[in-house]
Amino acid sequence: MLLVVAGALASPGGDARAPVPPSFPACTPAHAVKHPWLAPAVRLRYVPTRLAPPLSVGTPHPIVLAASSPDARWTAFCQARKDTDGNGHVALREGMHGSIWGDDLHLYLALDAGPGERIDDIVAGSPDGRYLAIVRHGSFRLLDTITRVERDLSALGANASNDSDPVEAHRAGSFDDAGTRFVWIRSTPCGPRVMVRTLVHGRDRELKPGDGMLHRAWIDPAGHWVLARTIPRDTNGDGRLTPHVAWTSLARGPCLGPIRSYSTFVRPGDVAEVSAAPSAAGPMTPVPGFVTVVGRYLIRRLPDGALVARTTDGAEELWVPSDCQGEVLARAIDVERVLVACRMGGAVTVQGPALHCALPLRTAYIPTGTATVEGTASVAAGGGSSARVDLAGATVVPDRGHVAAPAVRPTIWGNRLFTERGGVSDGVWLDFSEGTYAVVDARVLAVDVHGRMLRAARAEAEEPSGFAWGPLVWRRPSGALRHFADAAP
Repeated sequence: MLLVVAGALASPGGDARAPVPPSFPACTPAHAVKHPWLAPAVRLRYVPTRLAPPLSVGTPHPIVLAASSPDARWTAFCQARKDTDGNGHVALREGMHGSIWGDDLHLYLALDAGPGERIDDIVAGSPDGRYLAIVRHGSFRLLDTITRVERDLSALGANASNDSDPVEAHRAGSFDDAGTRFVWIRSTPCGPRVMVRTLVHGRDRELKPGDGMLHRAWIDPAGHWVLARTIPRDTNGDGRLTPHVAWTSLARGPCLGPIRSYSTFVRPGDVAEVSAAPSAAGPMTPVPGFVTVVGRYLIRRLPDGALVARTTDGAEELWVPSDCQGEVLARAIDVERVLVACRMGGAVTVQGPALHCALPLRTAYIPTGTATVEGTASVAAGGGSSARVDLAGATVVPDRGHVAAPAVRPTIWGNRLFTERGGVSDGVWLDFSEGTYAVVDARVLAVDVHGRMLRAARAEAEEPSGFAWGPLVWRRPSGALRHFADAAP
């Protein structure tokens, strides 16, 4: 679901519905589709909470969670385990913009349970929790956390370097949502290559990106497209190839402290070009006017401002005509739909395969950038009233002043307090699968699909600065479980 701040235009007769532009028919209930949420391939299996054993990770020292798999098969965290500043005790302090001060902090990885092994960096993790890409002792490794088999990608020429952008994901690798493919960058004598690894058998397919410096390569979440962003020429005249990245005062690294505030600005770089290839087969080809990818469709802008959708077989179809001058505000990958606002007139429309309809909304402010809709997301706009748009239903949902629990796709970097099974909200654990809830008596750092919460081993084990004190324990709620049916109306 997407939250759009927009103004509804009233007609002379008092109707609050905005006039529908001639280019698009009005959205109707017939345009609704069943919300699949996730393809069956990426649903995670879980066991009843009472059967999930507790898992302890880390040592009795200050600890900061970095990331974890949705099933708690692995947990990455940072700890200071030695008094390196010579003040007589081991401690951490909150710095500015998410930075952490105090004794030296190191990154550790625990498989299931234990004190953890020291690593250099986390690159990416498959959303099902099975595969993990890490850097250890300077070597780029691909780890199967079930079989415990590791592949040394550095020996194959992998480039594990990252850029200076603290907002985007690590540039060295990415997984699709189903955990079937992994994209990584290989350095060769003929230049960088984009590698697509099929994880089930470990074979790689090599793709040649566009000309120039390869800035980033990634696979789209649905797994249909592999994309690369290159810098072919010096367009800003500084004498070098420079990527266009966001610069912020936000601290960078896998472990961050509380983020009270930070500033962001853009350092102008050279004009980038995007190339793409179907993930299954075929070469990379340039995509002029690239906008985004939504499921099987690659959206690009024509020179006249129209938006077309390209399929993996190379065919293109017109989604938004040029008289709209549309901007994609959000995408819903699971239903292959995008929310588009027209700069010409401000109409808000829903676009997708065989669907091009207008909602009874108009907006006066159209931001740039595309938000991925996984539950409820927000798009900033100036003035006016607010409305929630359900892209699956192609409808405006009345805003009754409450937010439903989000539909969560598994991710190691996303919302740690909700999974498809349930989560923690306002100090209460909600288990949607078993229809139970419990009051939470301690700070929760993450939850898993087995109904366990990650907390300090002792409720009072917290640094005066607010950082938790290890070890951390994955365990079921300690409070009494009650059924939803027993709750007061």
